[in-house]
Amino acid sequence: MLVKASLLIVSLLTLTGLAKSQEACQKTLAESPSISGLKLGMSFQDLQATIGSSIKIKPTKSGEGTIFENFFDHSAPSSLAGVRALYVRFFNNRTYQIEVFYEEKAGITKIEDLTAHMSQEFDLPPMAWTAKNGIATMKCGGFSLSADKVLNPHIELTDDAELAAFNEKRRREKTQKKKS
Repeated sequence: MLVKASLLIVSLLTLTGLAKSQEACQKTLAESPSISGLKLGMSFQDLQATIGSSIKIKPTKSGEGTIFENFFDHSAPSSLAGVRALYVRFFNNRTYQIEVFYEEKAGITKIEDLTAHMSQEFDLPPMAWTAKNGIATMKCGGFSLSADKVLNPHIELTDDAELAAFNEKRRREKTQKKKS
């Protein structure tokens, strides 16, 4: 009896340890991180207000598009300090993806350093990352985050439902074109 109880306790402790080491991200889309003040769901106007007047944001008539800005030959506005390049993608007049390439940061030499830094900065569970082929990903409630350090530290924050809707719209448009 004592042996069975001991085995049960050891098994429970082992399973608890495994569950903690594979901690899931429980954050909702509304709780998705803000990257340099940029959030998923922002309008063109919200983006302009966040970035400031040094970069001109022109809304598209379709409500879709990509804003790209690099800071190779000029410095980033103070709200984007440390950012080397930025992509903000829109669908239905709202941001569905934010992609940021950062300047090199001291102490971030490996993907594990980058994910640890991002987990701390964005209050994300550090054990929720899965890494494969130098790319780390994390799925949360309605959004995902990916990170790599192929060249510079790079992160991508995506509203999964809006990305799927955007891709579905593109697929339907492509099908319609083939039928025409």
